[in-house]
Amino acid sequence: PVTLQYDIDSASVTDNGVYTCKAAFTPSVLGSDLSEEINQYVRMATVPASTVYVIADQTAVIQCTFYGDDVFDTVTWTKDGSVVGGSVTLASQPYSTDTFSRTHTATIAGFTDSDEGSYTCSSTPSSGGNQLSVSQTVTS
Repeated sequence: PVTLQYDIDSASVTDNGVYTCKAAFTPSVLGSDLSEEINQYVRMATVPASTVYVIADQTAVIQCTFYGDDVFDTVTWTKDGSVVGGSVTLASQPYSTDTFSRTHTATIAGFTDSDEGSYTCSSTPSSGGNQLSVSQTVTS
């Protein structure tokens, strides 16, 4: 077997898109023409800022965006390692076929000191593969 690998160091949103690998074999090698094309999307997760500052009693909105060829339907939000709940409202935008992305939002109404912490948004691609996670610190 032949293995080809293309690494993107420090992938960013500008690297998002379809990467195509084409292989063609001549008849003298396999006895017939054979070609294969593989499309792979860059999978990554981003946040607008690593720290979100909120004024007490105001609304905090934190977001994470997953990029890639998967829908990333199932997202888990945690705060300091525990699944969020209570006053946190979760929402997700539809998957965008234009940007190959989906943004998920956690909204905290009436922000208090007890809401401060590290919020992590995690998802596993619907087709399998490694879980992607990204964190933001929310503080007043």
